[in-house]
Amino acid sequence: MPGRFVIGQDGVILYAEVNPDYTRRPEPEDMIPALQKAARLTNGF
Repeated sequence: MPGRFVIGQDGVILYAEVNPDYTRRPEPEDMIPALQKAARLTNGF
Protein backbone atom coordinates (compact mmCIF):
# COMPACT_ATOMS: atom_id res chain seq x y z
CA MET A 1 0.00 0.00 0.00
CA PRO A 2 1.29 3.48 -0.74
CA GLY A 3 2.08 5.55 2.30
CA ARG A 4 3.47 8.91 3.31
CA PHE A 5 5.27 9.44 6.59
CA VAL A 6 7.03 12.23 8.48
CA ILE A 7 9.50 10.80 10.98
CA GLY A 8 11.31 12.95 13.53
CA GLN A 9 15.02 12.66 14.12
CA ASP A 10 14.23 10.72 17.29
CA GLY A 11 12.40 8.09 15.23
CA VAL A 12 8.89 9.12 16.33
CA ILE A 13 6.29 9.10 13.56
CA LEU A 14 4.77 12.58 13.39
CA TYR A 15 2.46 11.94 10.43
CA ALA A 16 1.25 8.83 8.66
CA GLU A 17 -1.10 8.49 5.71
CA VAL A 18 -1.82 5.08 4.21
CA ASN A 19 -4.64 4.30 1.82
CA PRO A 20 -5.24 0.96 0.10
CA ASP A 21 -6.68 2.83 -2.88
CA TYR A 22 -3.56 4.11 -4.64
CA THR A 23 -5.65 6.53 -6.72
CA ARG A 24 -6.62 8.53 -3.62
CA ARG A 25 -3.81 10.80 -2.52
CA PRO A 26 -3.88 13.22 0.41
CA GLU A 27 -3.49 16.89 -0.27
CA PRO A 28 0.13 18.00 0.27
CA GLU A 29 -0.98 20.76 2.64
CA ASP A 30 -2.43 18.09 4.97
CA MET A 31 1.07 17.26 6.14
CA ILE A 32 2.36 20.83 6.55
CA PRO A 33 1.57 20.94 10.31
CA ALA A 34 3.62 17.76 10.83
CA LEU A 35 6.53 19.20 8.84
CA GLN A 36 6.35 22.42 10.88
CA LYS A 37 6.36 20.38 14.11
CA ALA A 38 9.37 18.40 12.88
CA ALA A 39 11.18 21.66 12.08
CA ARG A 40 10.41 23.06 15.55
CA LEU A 41 11.67 19.88 17.22
CA THR A 42 14.85 19.96 15.14
CA ASN A 43 15.50 23.65 15.79
CA GLY A 44 14.55 23.50 19.47
CA PHE A 45 11.60 25.92 19.27
